Amino acid sequence: MGLWLLVVQSVFAQYRPMLVEGNRWYCYWEDLGGENVTYIVEGDSVINGVTYQILTGSVDGEPLWPPLFLREDTTERKVFFLKNGTYEFLLYDFSLVPGDTFSVDNFNIVLISISDTIPPPWNNIGGVSISLNNPKVYALSHISTNTINYIWIEGIGSIGDPTRNFDQPFLEFFLLCHFDSAGILSYHDNFYGSNDPVQALSQALIPYQKRSMFYLFTPILPHRISPLK
Repeated sequence: MGLWLLVVQSVFAQYRPMLVEGNRWYCYWEDLGGENVTYIVEGDSVINGVTYQILTGSVDGEPLWPPLFLREDTTERKVFFLKNGTYEFLLYDFSLVPGDTFSVDNFNIVLISISDTIPPPWNNIGGVSISLNNPKVYALSHISTNTINYIWIEGIGSIGDPTRNFDQPFLEFFLLCHFDSAGILSYHDNFYGSNDPVQALSQALIPYQKRSMFYLFTPILPHRISPLK
């Protein structure tokens, strides 16, 4: 029994890296008038003696920007973002424990809990599927409200947008689905009217209504769903 418990604890304690070659994120940016954004980890680059993973981006298949450079310290369980090629800032800290604070711009957020499911209200519309063994879901709050505002998933990042640790889905940016380096679906937001993995949406999400602390979208056009390739 003791050996079995040690094995279980060891598996749960293993860190799931986010910046793995071939990992893909499919997002929807409502603030651009309805754009489908894709991120892919593609190779690495040494900048000022430091190795960074390259994150490429595209909007509806067109290049969005020069590549982004991120660095992951798997020992410290932290992800850093290189800004303007000159300095890096802490994007995610997966070493946090409940009660720890994390600085975001000019304010602090606090980690409320770590669990294996997406908590309400984020998961009470259509449901979110996380196809990971022992998923670690981080629920964070503004330190002044103690109400869940942000969700991180170890190995995936924010469910708003992986490059924006403090984005909230149902506002401007939200993650539709995530695939690992083997092409296996690891996250899928089921709210968008299909049991198939969603990679793209039309502007069917507009207009929206503000309900409670988050937005519920009212579809006015059929959803456009891109099949897996």
